[in-house]
Amino acid sequence: MAPPTQEIRENPPVKSSRTHLYVSRFANLSGNPDEDYFAAGITQDVVAALSRFSGLNVIVRLPRPEPQPQARTTYYTLEGSVRRAADRVRVNASLTNATGEHIWAEKYDFDLVDMFDVQDELSRSIPAALNVKIEEAERYRILAEPLKGSSAYDFYLRGRHIEKSLKPDEVRRAKEMFLAAVDADPAYARGYLGLAWLDIRKLKWNERADMEATLASAFASASKALELSPCDADVHWALGVVHLWRGEAERAIGCYERGRELAPNNCDLLAEYCDALGYLGLLEDAIRIGELALRLNPSRPDWYFWNIAAARYLSGQYTEALALLEKMADLGSAYRLLAATYAQLGRLEDARRAAAELLKLNPEFSIERYGSRAPYRDKALLARYVEGLRLAGLPE
Repeated sequence: MAPPTQEIRENPPVKSSRTHLYVSRFANLSGNPDEDYFAAGITQDVVAALSRFSGLNVIVRLPRPEPQPQARTTYYTLEGSVRRAADRVRVNASLTNATGEHIWAEKYDFDLVDMFDVQDELSRSIPAALNVKIEEAERYRILAEPLKGSSAYDFYLRGRHIEKSLKPDEVRRAKEMFLAAVDADPAYARGYLGLAWLDIRKLKWNERADMEATLASAFASASKALELSPCDADVHWALGVVHLWRGEAERAIGCYERGRELAPNNCDLLAEYCDALGYLGLLEDAIRIGELALRLNPSRPDWYFWNIAAARYLSGQYTEALALLEKMADLGSAYRLLAATYAQLGRLEDARRAAAELLKLNPEFSIERYGSRAPYRDKALLARYVEGLRLAGLPE
């Protein structure tokens, strides 16, 4: 698959398997025409970074016309401004949809010690935020439309919206959506990618399943997605998880790193890489990359905290792990780590309560199944986790 396009157009295409993002050149509000180069440089860097997200067609354009109230929300526009005064610079950025509704806005203030550091930071932060906000907006847009006549892209986004649910009925619905995406367009890679993730989650969430068959199914789906879309970072990420759970550490790291090359500011990929590095015993790297994901994602989901907390726990930093877990609004399967963390801190009553919450969500959880599957390269780290689970009173 060719990289996302960068071109100048006056009107957005009506249909596309990718979301269209129009980037207006950042305005120079410094009052000094000599600073135009600075605003232009920021625009160029942001566009280059955004173009690495495979779900976006990034189009550089002049400021858009007035929004049309009846327009279908099929594209988004990023606008920004730069104001530089002495040794300070402020950058404002905002995202709107086709009807002019504001989706996201942020301001960035810097001490202008090194101009290139400022541009580098913005070229990471703005694309990371937009990738999250645009996908979120697209999911809700699709859900508001009738299912009849949906495209492969629409089916995929519907599946993505419900795939992380712990409810079996919703998991089945997610699978139906991904299969519908494949039927609607067999050449659309993300339908297969969604199917791969449904298999992967069975292992990650300690569900009862045949591990060998589940991994084989996930690998087949992810490999088909890679064949169709070799430049999609999310596909390499999914293959990295499969190799990790197969015990193929080097291949796993290679896939994650390839994903980072293709989309270095993909926050979810970074947060998932944190989880993988924890399993592989590279705990300092796991914490560093997990904290980068937290910093870049303005809408960070709870599982970011869970993955960093796991690395803290495995490092013996139980107090720090608990502080991260307490930031989660909905713990879900993270009650497993919370129970172990409380137990290691000697708070056994709290540990048993957390264990009981986990068993409400996953009544079939067992320490033996978790310990036999989880891809820890260092068995001493696995033993530390299992010790906490046993102290919390979870079933063998």
